[in-house]
Amino acid sequence: MSANVDADPRDFVEGLPNIGIMLQEITEVDSSLFVTAFWSMLETIEMAFIGTVVGVAIALPLSLLAARNLNNKFVYVPIRALLAAIRTFPSILWAILFVIIVG
Repeated sequence: MSANVDADPRDFVEGLPNIGIMLQEITEVDSSLFVTAFWSMLETIEMAFIGTVVGVAIALPLSLLAARNLNNKFVYVPIRALLAAIRTFPSILWAILFVIIVG
């Protein structure tokens, strides 16, 4: 099998002493990345929180307007039609649309 990939097992054995150097190079960590990662994670959490707050602020009034027992037919039917139309599009399309709008 090693003949098919032109590999020589002796090369592997001769390279074993270098495994420590390779592991050291693989595991080197730049500590400045932690600061960048922390602020990026914080920004992501902030965006999720703001998105949730905005979603609640939009959904709560719409849900009250769409309630059959709280409003007359001329109010809740169009609101329900709007909500049904919104649900027909996958979330990814809404995400793409808002990314295009907001940037």
